[in-house]
Amino acid sequence: MSTRYSTPDQPDIPPFMVWNLDLNEDGTTPHDKSFIRIPSAPNQSCAIRFRILIGSTASIDATLHTNYPLDGSDYQRTKFHAKRFNFNNQTEQICEFRIEQPGPYQYYLSYKSIDDDDDDKCDAIASANDRNPTV
Repeated sequence: MSTRYSTPDQPDIPPFMVWNLDLNEDGTTPHDKSFIRIPSAPNQSCAIRFRILIGSTASIDATLHTNYPLDGSDYQRTKFHAKRFNFNNQTEQICEFRIEQPGPYQYYLSYKSIDDDDDDKCDAIASANDRNPTV
């Protein structure tokens, strides 16, 4: 007599999803997008991962600024939270966080420039000169 095994039933909760957003050399979004929609199913946990290639202009001392409440506080449209990029491997830096509450959030990148003696450079999803872009 042989024993028959089956795989366990799938849980009712959808799997955790991570959405990757590969940024351009200067920290802007590909294809000049000004809005990025992250689809999710009800009760689905997800995260967003911003990626920059090491050696790109925006990879030097890169920091993501977002009005998503990273610290769990209440959402405030004009309050931005900073999160530094970390080395993921030998080719990219990442900045990632869980998205616990849906909504329209904004972000921009700041980084050090090796070309100028100026302070930090700042590139946003909508405009390279706008610190409060619309996403």
